[in-house]
Amino acid sequence: MYSAKKINAVGPAMTGVVMMLAALTTHLQVLAVTSSSNVIQLTTMTFSSVVRGNELVMVQLYAPWCPHCLELAPQYELAAARMDTGGAIFAKVDCTAEDALCDSQGVLSYPTLKVYRNGESEVYQGHLKADAMIAFLQS
Repeated sequence: MYSAKKINAVGPAMTGVVMMLAALTTHLQVLAVTSSSNVIQLTTMTFSSVVRGNELVMVQLYAPWCPHCLELAPQYELAAARMDTGGAIFAKVDCTAEDALCDSQGVLSYPTLKVYRNGESEVYQGHLKADAMIAFLQS
């Protein structure tokens, strides 16, 4: 951290910039803490324990650059928020970072949604709206 003496040495204009950056950093840290998601990010290390250790898990296998994945994201988050206490776990896997995992799950296109019931998987092929995903999970 800079001391006041060091900041004043760079001049008043720079002092203002440093102070604004400090305030922005604090604001961003607060946003990071307060913004939450009901969707768990899975990796190769965590995937098996989550899908095998829970009765009902829906996993979105996606690529961050994929337009359909970006379109799905808010509906997926909404479904996760609505099912937060309903016994289903919502998770996602970034296939650009976890390509071997996605290959092992048979991902051929993005997004791929898979439902794991007691560890057994099936591909979800329903509508990509929150209500449709919830109805499928509750059936």
